[in-house]
Amino acid sequence: MQVSVWTRLSTDMTKHPTVIDTNVWVALALENDSLHMKANEALEPIRKEPKILLECMLAELGAVLMGFVGCHTAHQWMNQLLASPDVQRQEDSPFFEAGMELFGKQPNAKNGCSIVDCIQITAAHAMETELLTFDKRMQKLSNKQR
Repeated sequence: MQVSVWTRLSTDMTKHPTVIDTNVWVALALENDSLHMKANEALEPIRKEPKILLECMLAELGAVLMGFVGCHTAHQWMNQLLASPDVQRQEDSPFFEAGMELFGKQPNAKNGCSIVDCIQITAAHAMETELLTFDKRMQKLSNKQR
């Protein structure tokens, strides 16, 4: 199933996609976020290139944004994001089991990466693509998996 996912992405999008972590999307959405400028700078080189948004990340993004701007505004922002031609919504079920396994193997789950983070890591690795995140724990765990 992972091969068919990659085939579909490479057919729809000619450039190499990037999995964008929820924290980057949140920083981009919230102008007063301390990482807003960093998010804009990080996304600028890949502004017109394909970006992958896993369904679990979409749920996490909605929950986080709702806490800052309410349901209506969060819903509008997420719909705009999904309508963007360079954003590919991606089913996460092909990566769920591997993400769960990675989540359970962390040495200290209390200070580890979330299940959504682990699914993102396994998806990026399975699709052989980049992962853009500001989360140092997530970067470290992702690097260990390569």
